[in-house]
Amino acid sequence: MRLYLLLLIILCMFIYSKNKLIEPITNKNCCGGMSLERGDYKETFTEPPKKWRRCFKPYRWNSMPCTSRDSVDCCGGEGSCRPTKFGGKCQSNDINDPVKFFIYDENGVKKPYTRDDELYDRRNYKADDEEQSEGEEEETTDSEDIFYIIVLIIVLLLGGAAVYNYYSKKKSVNVNLKPSNEFEYL
Repeated sequence: MRLYLLLLIILCMFIYSKNKLIEPITNKNCCGGMSLERGDYKETFTEPPKKWRRCFKPYRWNSMPCTSRDSVDCCGGEGSCRPTKFGGKCQSNDINDPVKFFIYDENGVKKPYTRDDELYDRRNYKADDEEQSEGEEEETTDSEDIFYIIVLIIVLLLGGAAVYNYYSKKKSVNVNLKPSNEFEYL
């Protein structure tokens, strides 16, 4: 029984150490609040994610670790990025500027982004690369979920073995005992 308890403690320590990031490569200061940990982008992306696309001029986005919100590449250094499902927009740092929001088009040209533009985006929005077409579901497996399922199975097997071991010792019959009276033979 002590062996099972020791194995359980070792297993818990392993799970605890698995969740800790020992040497993380993260930047909490990314343009528009994007996060590698949250899965907003991958290190291999060559273009910014859709929610932040219009906050950058073409070929001005760095994925590793990420473009900082204070960088000249984030909104041209003239504002802060606000991610949207339509492609993001930059809010101007200059409060006296009559243009409160602006975006960068595919050619890298800075354009004012008005309320009418946002309404147009809402009417004509298509989730082409954000979602798969209807009927198709992307199968993704999270390695962390698989790890926890395997740990659960191991713990259940160890618990079952401990219970079986406990009850098998309790019900063991001593064959060397002699009957105390003749009725035990029947």
